[in-house]
Amino acid sequence: MRVSPQWQATADRQAAGGNKHRIAGPLEADYALVTLEKPLGSRPQPLGWWAHPRLGGNTRIRAYDAALWQRLLKEKVTLNVCGYPADKCRDQPPHGPATPAQLAACTGHVPGRPEWRDIGSTQWLGTGRLIDPARAPGVLTYDADTAPGHSGSPIWLNWEGYRNLVAIHTGPGNRGSAPPHAWISNRGVPISEALLCQLRAWMCLDRVQPNF
Repeated sequence: MRVSPQWQATADRQAAGGNKHRIAGPLEADYALVTLEKPLGSRPQPLGWWAHPRLGGNTRIRAYDAALWQRLLKEKVTLNVCGYPADKCRDQPPHGPATPAQLAACTGHVPGRPEWRDIGSTQWLGTGRLIDPARAPGVLTYDADTAPGHSGSPIWLNWEGYRNLVAIHTGPGNRGSAPPHAWISNRGVPISEALLCQLRAWMCLDRVQPNF
């Protein structure tokens, strides 16, 4: 596992000061790469991934600059997020978060084994709009509904005939000033040329050939 140099430097400073439990790193550096020891999903059928030339589902990875972000903002494109929110009990409820009682009662069972909490076990799709990317340099904000469990999820938009990966979801952004002070935006690390260069370098170190 490799984390961004900026995040690692912050973690090292905070650990030296005695904080080893909850690191507060720079938002724009909140990303990492995990390389598996063995290929995943090669048998019995190959498993695709984002931007796979044959099995990628028409997905694309490219860098986005300020001019392109402003164009997308004017076009009011819809952003998508797909992950495993922990405020749902499997595939329920269809809208909004489950209640605390529903989550407490959400268990799974396998004969001969203890029950477990079965939250965050189903993939959900959410949509929203891009919020002015110039407000937070190095961070992309949007109003798609997310919850704990979405971290690391892809943020993408359908544009120019592709599913374009535009950010890595990292967490909640800003709260509204009026009651009930709900989250009005969520944030992610945007796909930039610097980020792609870092990922390519890590992949080469792990003897993986980048395809983007």
